[in-house]
Amino acid sequence: MGFLAKVDRDEGEPTSPEPATRDPLELLAREAVRVGLIREGDKPDQMLVDFWMSAIDAGAAVADRFLNPEHDEHTIGDDI
Repeated sequence: MGFLAKVDRDEGEPTSPEPATRDPLELLAREAVRVGLIREGDKPDQMLVDFWMSAIDAGAAVADRFLNPEHDEHTIGDDI
């Protein structure tokens, strides 16, 4: 676990609340504002979107090493 891990959660508690939106660009903008990459109301530029997508791809590639216990033919990375 890296520096972004939430280490003070109780066992069984979800790591993050359900997002208010399922729009990926809205989620990216909210998180970019939260960490100070953009200001409230600004839209993420293409470079930030590209970086975000490559980070997601990298996470899925790592998760591809683990089988999904609910689906024998899929990996966890397939669900990311």
